[in-house]
This record gives sequence, C-alpha cells and structure tokens, in this order.
Amino acid sequence: SASQHLLSIADISYPLCFELSVPLSRDDILNAMQTGQPKPKRRCVYCGVLDFTASEGCLCAPQWMMDALQVSDTHIVTVSNISLAKGTFVKLQPHTLLNDAQTKQKLEASLRNFTTLTEQSTICVPAMNHLKLNVLQVKPATQSTQQPNGILIVNTDLVVEFEAPLDGADVSDQH
Repeated sequence: SASQHLLSIADISYPLCFELSVPLSRDDILNAMQTGQPKPKRRCVYCGVLDFTASEGCLCAPQWMMDALQVSDTHIVTVSNISLAKGTFVKLQPHTLLNDAQTKQKLEASLRNFTTLTEQSTICVPAMNHLKLNVLQVKPATQSTQQPNGILIVNTDLVVEFEAPLDGADVSDQH
C-alpha cells in the first residue's frame, strides 16, 4: 500500500507533503505548437495528507484542489512525495469581503487545517461557509529552485497579507 511504501523510505520528512500534478499530454503540446501558443504549463498543487484510506490507485482530494488541477474523477494525477520549505509570508485575496478583524482571525485559525499553500491557486475554507481565497504570493523561509511556488505552513509564524476582495470592495490589510 502507499502508506507502507512511504514508511519504508529512510529519509522521508514530516509532515508528509505531496505534489499533485497532471502530466502534459502530447496532444496539448502539439496543439499549442500548431496554433502558435506557448507550451502549456504543467498544472500542480502541493498538499498534505489526511489519511491513507482511499483504495489502492485512488486519490481523494477536495473539489477546490481538483479545480486547480483542472481534472475530474476520471483523470490521471501524478502524486510525488516532496519536501517544501516553511513559509514566512502569504498574500491572500478573498473572493468576498472579510467584514472585520474577527473574521480575519477566524480565517488565520482556519489556515491551521492546511499543510501547504500553492501560489496562483484558489483554496476553499469549509469552516467559513466555503470561503474562497486566491493565493497570490508565497515566500519560503529558504529559497528553493525545486518548488518555488509552494510552502509548508505547519508550525511556522506566517505573515498573512490580504489583498482587496474580488467582489470589488476596496479594503487592504496586513495581519
């Protein structure tokens, strides 16, 4: 099983972090070349693991993660164990106005349910009425050329900055 395989790896780091990615298809690349478009970018998100209860060869992921990868239940997703640097900073853009400081504090507390954040992705916070947030920018404590757009947010002091919400309200704040 996947969990037994991971436990057998000698130099694995905890908490467990994974890169979920969608392989670029040959057709996607050829189509871009024929139409003069740039080569399509590989879609990926970083995540932690809640448990290993899915059937062998299956992955259970929240809908917002599947949306970020632009996949449905029938697509193939590559899962790779990775190590991410701890984050020091994240800039978030809510889809709707965060009314007050208490709401922002609740959001920051809800981020403790996440293991990682991926830049240029949209996350969903179920504990806050499925609030959607764009992750505009992340900064790791140490620079890495391998995963420059993902950070680990477990057991770290993370500066959270809020950009004006997508719904048009003109509010910007740093916490």
